[in-house]
Amino acid sequence: VMAGRRAYAPVMHAELGLREFTARKLHTDPRAEAVSHADLYAGLQATVGILAALLQRDRTGVGQHIDVSMAEVMLQATEWTAVELAGGPGDQLHVFGSFNAPVLRLADGTVVHVPGDPVSSFPAWCVAMQRADLLDDARFRTRESRHANRAAMLGLFQEFASTFTTFPDFEAALAKGGLAAGAMQPIAKAEEDTWARE
Repeated sequence: VMAGRRAYAPVMHAELGLREFTARKLHTDPRAEAVSHADLYAGLQATVGILAALLQRDRTGVGQHIDVSMAEVMLQATEWTAVELAGGPGDQLHVFGSFNAPVLRLADGTVVHVPGDPVSSFPAWCVAMQRADLLDDARFRTRESRHANRAAMLGLFQEFASTFTTFPDFEAALAKGGLAAGAMQPIAKAEEDTWARE
């Protein structure tokens, strides 16, 4: 039955849980994905299969049949599949995942994304902000208290980010705590970047 259905990325995003998971984790209504993940991942897996078949042919002289399922690829490519199929996080304090990564705005309007959940990386943030005193604050002393006071914690990060007028200065400050950051920009700007030209 499934093999006879039309397969498009938005269908796979809906039926393999990507849209539901994203809406649940970001606390939003379900919406379309901006990138055709299922199409891209299926193409990549087909490429891996083709390369493996060519290697097999070179070694044995026997060809292979390549069969790529968009549904199977989406289950394989989604890093949360195993957790969700095992019943989800249950009663555990569930504070990891890119959906918890801070998105902040600098004083010049630059939007920045800092990977990782600050519940875990809070001590590194304290180093970057030069605020060791916050480690003794009851709201932020433990992972559980940081999770419970996430809004206040993110407010502190936003206040800190608002003191920077350039992304390089903000990135340098975060680097003192071993944290990484990326400045949001349109895809088309990549061609202007030195690394891309080189």
